[in-house]
Amino acid sequence: PILIVCATNVGIFLCYYMVRKIAEIINNPEGPNDRLLWSMRFFSFIFFLLALALGAVAIVFYTRRHQSRNSTPPESRDKNELCLVMDFFDNHDMWHFFSATALFLAFIFLLTIDDDLLLTDRDKIVVF
Repeated sequence: PILIVCATNVGIFLCYYMVRKIAEIINNPEGPNDRLLWSMRFFSFIFFLLALALGAVAIVFYTRRHQSRNSTPPESRDKNELCLVMDFFDNHDMWHFFSATALFLAFIFLLTIDDDLLLTDRDKIVVF
C-alpha cells in the first residue's frame, strides 16, 4: 500500500510540473533560432515519457504476483512460475528492473527540465 501511495504521489507531481512547464513555455516563447533550448526541453520530455512508459510496465509486473505470504510455503511454491527472461530473471526481478529505471528517468527529467533557466537571472524566473 505505501508503495502505491508514494508512486501515485511522484506521478502526480511529475505530471503537475510538466503541465506547468509546458504552460510556461507556451506563454513565454523564445525565438525559433534557439535550437539548444528546444533540444534540452525535448530531451527532458522524452525522459518524462520514458519514465511513464517504464513505470506502467513496472506496475504490470508488480500486479502479477507469483507468491502469497498468506498461504503455506508449499501452496506459495506451487504459484511460482518459470523464469521468463533469459531463464534466470523472474517476475519480481523484472519489476525491480523496470521500476528502478523508471525512477532514474523521472529523476533525470526533474534534473534537466529547468536547464533552460541556467543563464536566467533569479528575479526573472517564474515560480509556481
